[in-house]
Amino acid sequence: MLTSLKAFSGRCRDSAASRFPRKPVTSDPTAPAADGAPAAPTAPTAPRGESDAVHPANPVPLADAIDAIDAIAPATPSLPTSAGLIPGPSQPIPWRALLGDVLLDVDSWADLSSMTRLHRYRHGEMPVRRGEPAAAMLALCEGRVSLLKGSVAAPCWLDLHSAWFDGRHEEGASVASPTALVMAWPMAVAVPWLRGHPLVLEALIRAVAVQLRGAHGEIHALTTQDATGRIAAWLLSQAGAAHEIRLSERKRDVAARLSISPETLSRTLRQLADRGVLAVQGYRIGLLDRVELLALARCRQPV
Repeated sequence: MLTSLKAFSGRCRDSAASRFPRKPVTSDPTAPAADGAPAAPTAPTAPRGESDAVHPANPVPLADAIDAIDAIAPATPSLPTSAGLIPGPSQPIPWRALLGDVLLDVDSWADLSSMTRLHRYRHGEMPVRRGEPAAAMLALCEGRVSLLKGSVAAPCWLDLHSAWFDGRHEEGASVASPTALVMAWPMAVAVPWLRGHPLVLEALIRAVAVQLRGAHGEIHALTTQDATGRIAAWLLSQAGAAHEIRLSERKRDVAARLSISPETLSRTLRQLADRGVLAVQGYRIGLLDRVELLALARCRQPV
């Protein structure tokens, strides 16, 4: 270490000496110059400041040595602006909603967009058909679709797991809004790309885990809630923050999803309307007492 420091000090001294040569000083300032010309009068020597101090072992002033070091020191390379990580875009594919707070560089987001396909469907069309081969991960980017378990609104994953098994879609989906925009991410290009992007793969695993937790909650509700509790929970989930919902499918299909008979669904809705909890007019259902609905949804069957 000491040897390296000495060598570096020597290089600094040599560089400073070459950049700032020192003029020879005669012992007698009044002596004539070597060529016979009279010597020029010397200016009074200014006192050295702290920055001009001379090290006993190095006759070069400290300020000159610092300049020499700056001259031979390599410049620190600046990072390119493209190295920055950014969240996913929201249009036309809502990547941030689908993958969460994943940060990638611009090129990676461009790769994702180039690998996916977008298709717009009209009301009543089926972007997903039950039993068809699943060759891509599907996401709803715009609109609303009806599934067996109920209607869902964008942005969300429509089928994230079937394609991983080289299987078939387990349920169909029909467009419930005027139009819907669906994204397909083919597995043939997704799998090789994901091997080099573990953060995106981790985000997909989290999304599957969220869906699994929701399915577990639905199964638990079927085994612990009575018919009224299931209907109340379903109404709250469909309404969200709204005070009214409009059924986009037949009541028979809703009853099948809740594992009850159509007669039980109609009778329960009528009873809740008589109690002032709901306002039922055909396929329009108004939520008049959300507190009571929440209490019914939390009610459990006696064991």
